[in-house]
Amino acid sequence: MAKGEELFSKEALSVKSLKKMDSDEVLSTIEINLQELVDWYYEDANQKGEKEYRRNFTELVLSKKCFLKPIAKLLKNSDEEVPEGLAFMIYDTLVSSTRMVNAKIREVKESNIPDADKEKAVNDMQNELKDLHDDVYEVLVPLCKKTIKKLKKIGFKKAVAEGLAPALFSSQYVSAKNTFRFVRTMTNALYSVYKASLAKNEEDEVVTIAGADLANPKVISAVMSIITKDMNLGDYAEFVKQILLEKRDKSFDNIGEALPVYNAITAWCLAVLDDKKLFSKNSRKNLIKSFGEQRNLDEKHGRDAKRRIVFSELDPDMYPNIVKAFNKVVNKDDK
Repeated sequence: MAKGEELFSKEALSVKSLKKMDSDEVLSTIEINLQELVDWYYEDANQKGEKEYRRNFTELVLSKKCFLKPIAKLLKNSDEEVPEGLAFMIYDTLVSSTRMVNAKIREVKESNIPDADKEKAVNDMQNELKDLHDDVYEVLVPLCKKTIKKLKKIGFKKAVAEGLAPALFSSQYVSAKNTFRFVRTMTNALYSVYKASLAKNEEDEVVTIAGADLANPKVISAVMSIITKDMNLGDYAEFVKQILLEKRDKSFDNIGEALPVYNAITAWCLAVLDDKKLFSKNSRKNLIKSFGEQRNLDEKHGRDAKRRIVFSELDPDMYPNIVKAFNKVVNKDDK
């Protein structure tokens, strides 16, 4: 039996069953199954035989009555601890759902239905999406209070910190084995937050009003430190590698005004990878070799694209340790 089949059964987290319960029963059911739910999301949700339960999962997590309100109640009780990975789980689910709704909105806008019906359908979906975001963030803000505090210390304004904090996943749940599934959600959040913070000053110059500038390498480094603080070297290396593997594909065209943030993230990756205190010679070579193997695999399956960097084009004066490691990997492969 798939874990999802048991987890979303009528005896556990079936939304249909939860809707028939009173608030105390719902709270108790969520509390009993919460840790298992979070573990399933990070470890099993994308496994064969489990994907079919993603719809059940999304319906549950974005349900105000069956999940968001019970979580809010749990948070009010200071004696109750919730899994550290809960905030990113909810945020990532909201992002996925938002993407689907926006796709539906585009379909309606491009359809041939009467303009009046089109406008009403679009407005209804946009209003529902706004209400969903409001409901979710009522839970995310208290869930992320520690991360929000850290971001405010960096210099971010309160509202910006509240918007960004849920996207900074916990190293307790995101490790070398699953980083590739979640890192893009994090980088996309950095781009979105930066673009939303841009405004013109009195000199008609475009500046960020976020309080801290994500295009500043020092700010990016501080944000990344929140995520990587408790990572072991293996998880840290995979985190850096997966960021470097971010594709410059069609979605890259949407980065637009956030290109300075993209560049700052790339600079951070290269700086830490070249740092002898963070990476040994072997760990650096292993990352570069693994990077190449992933690209070869993607090419084999027809899904390769330009990435953040080309190791062979790096300046040896700026990144001497990376260039040396790359040359050794290439020479070994040529033998």
